[in-house]
Amino acid sequence: MKPVRGPLGALKERRLAGVQKANTLPGAPEGEYEVLQFQTRFASEERLFVETVVMIRNGDGFDVAGYFIR
Repeated sequence: MKPVRGPLGALKERRLAGVQKANTLPGAPEGEYEVLQFQTRFASEERLFVETVVMIRNGDGFDVAGYFIR
């Protein structure tokens, strides 16, 4: 995550925008996924970014399967 997040600077604000559950995602094996989207503001810019964190169930918890910023 550092190569993606690092240039944006410190986190200023993050709000959960939505959560989706899915069993399939493009280019990923079948599994139990949760896709979390946040509206996020970083120190380097005033505009809002959309952060997406893809989680996959692993036993009785979740692991991060993907992280994207647009």
